Amino acid sequence: MLKIPGTRPFLPQPHAANHQQFAPGGPLVDTTIPYRPFDLGADGAMTGTARDLNRFFTALARGRLLEPATLATMRATVPMPRDSDHPAGTRSGLGLFFTPLSCGGGYLGHGGSGFGYLVRAATTTDGRRGITVSTHSRPGAPETADRQEDALRDLVDRALCHPG
Repeated sequence: MLKIPGTRPFLPQPHAANHQQFAPGGPLVDTTIPYRPFDLGADGAMTGTARDLNRFFTALARGRLLEPATLATMRATVPMPRDSDHPAGTRSGLGLFFTPLSCGGGYLGHGGSGFGYLVRAATTTDGRRGITVSTHSRPGAPETADRQEDALRDLVDRALCHPG
């Protein structure tokens, strides 16, 4: 169930703890509470579980949340620049990204990140399969961060291309 913490600086329990390594080889710093006051805008005002996010994205893709014309507007996409750190072929819409899958077709989704966390929510374009992946520690070394991002993308691709 989604929760709206309002202006309270603390996440409702239970929740995961986020940890950020600010320099390669440095300590992991708990960023769960210190970051929360800066994430109260539209992108962070609601909290929920990975299951909640899956239900939201699959319902959105199935056309259960918006009028067809509004959803069509969100799905209208433009190519992402090559230097955008998105996989090749990713296209951006209004709050949705379309990313190609290795098995053909693609998925709709949107990610988020901050100090100590990464979240990737994805659903097939028909809304039949969805996955939300969240990590709660971020490395300080750029090469390790790149490997983490690649692993998240690979996990999403495998889950949507080879369910079960």
